[in-house]
Amino acid sequence: MRCVFALLSPAPGARVARRTAAGLQRARAHALDDEARESIGHAVNLGLDVAYAAVGATALAASYSGVDHPLRWRATGVAVGAQAIYLLGVDLYGLRQSSRFHGTLLDGLRPDVAFAPTASGVAIAAGVSGRF
Repeated sequence: MRCVFALLSPAPGARVARRTAAGLQRARAHALDDEARESIGHAVNLGLDVAYAAVGATALAASYSGVDHPLRWRATGVAVGAQAIYLLGVDLYGLRQSSRFHGTLLDGLRPDVAFAPTASGVAIAAGVSGRF
């Protein structure tokens, strides 16, 4: 147990680095990337779920078109269709959640612009700040 924990725990310096402003920015950027990947994964799965539903509908349609063993085709169509409906629900919920989290993270970002008078003119500073 102790060896597994040692492998999973971050290095002592990594924990301290996350507490700095730059570390928090990196953590925020990493979280944004994670949520974007999650949304893309759910969107791809939604496309596959629609394909599963089409396969189920095709099997059901074939069962009424005079194929051998129509009850087997019908059972296959119902089984694949039921799985597709379940997977559509899971992936729609996952896409909605990951999109909401991604939007929440993006809403926390604000562009910052500062103008400061200097001896040689005006200094302009631009950046992005965020909050967790």
